[in-house]
Amino acid sequence: MEPEETSSKRDERRAERERRRKEREEQRRKRTEAWKARWDYRLAMVSEKTQLMLAKARRWKWLAVVIGLLAVIAVAIWARMNG
Repeated sequence: MEPEETSSKRDERRAERERRRKEREEQRRKRTEAWKARWDYRLAMVSEKTQLMLAKARRWKWLAVVIGLLAVIAVAIWARMNG
């Protein structure tokens, strides 16, 4: 009778260790998924900010071109009037 109790206790301990191992794996998997979700969110934010900066740069570029053309036209008119 004694050996059966020992083997059943051993089986219980083994089952408990296996259950804890599975819990740790599940926690690790959840942590990894959360980390990946945060990482994806950050990448999306960086991408959106980059797109916004590029759009602003394009708008400012055209504004600079228009101001430059106006300056050239003004200088040409001023040169004809004074020269």
